Amino acid sequence: MRKSPSRARGYARLVEEQVCARRARDGRQVRGRARASRAGASPITPRSSRLQAADDADAWAHERVPQPPPPLPAKEIALAVGLLAAGTTFLALSGLIAQGRLPGAAPGAGWGLLVLGLLAALPGFYVTRIAYHAARGRPGFSFGDIPRG
Repeated sequence: MRKSPSRARGYARLVEEQVCARRARDGRQVRGRARASRAGASPITPRSSRLQAADDADAWAHERVPQPPPPLPAKEIALAVGLLAAGTTFLALSGLIAQGRLPGAAPGAGWGLLVLGLLAALPGFYVTRIAYHAARGRPGFSFGDIPRG
């Protein structure tokens, strides 16, 4: 007996709902249209169990194939170290101006260098810290975490 088109669409919708519900229950990301499973849905049929086996094989594919490490972002690291050095220099100069140890500098000139030093040193420190910990192999740090420009 041949299924009518509306009945076939209903069956496909039911299978899709079961797959989405299974993925949501297992904590996996649900792709495509997520639908709430109906209460009292029919048990999994042999056809949908084949779909489940294919889903399970796809779920572990990322663990079977070794992923290459992200490339070393040398340009971004060099720029971050430069920002950190420039920011530290500006902060030191603003401190010297505030103490009056630089002759001929106006007393209020240190504020501009202080702001400029903070704006340069903070992002430089952030990226340099990530690069340092990623190079040391610390868990939770990766060269892929460094923002690319």
